[in-house]
Amino acid sequence: MSPQPTPANMHTQDILTFAATHYPGFEFLLHFGSTAHGAPRKHSDVDLLLVFPGAIHPFRETRRWHGQLFDSWLYDIETLNGLIHAGRTGRNHVMLDIV
Repeated sequence: MSPQPTPANMHTQDILTFAATHYPGFEFLLHFGSTAHGAPRKHSDVDLLLVFPGAIHPFRETRRWHGQLFDSWLYDIETLNGLIHAGRTGRNHVMLDIV
């Protein structure tokens, strides 16, 4: 039996499996935050931005999968494009920093 994924041993395939299982149909996935930068702490979650080709109601949720917390932000391309534009014009720096 393989060990459960933790922030320290999380692999790309683990992340893709989680995303495909819980959010089928995404077109693009961005792994960001401390786990993406190789600097997770003991209780770090895995931060994901998932983009869908068709219109969806954007949302954010946290799920536990195999003992690991995943914080997922889901957007369609048009809404994400609007948020990036808002970040460039000074109204939403957080999303611009993520992307």
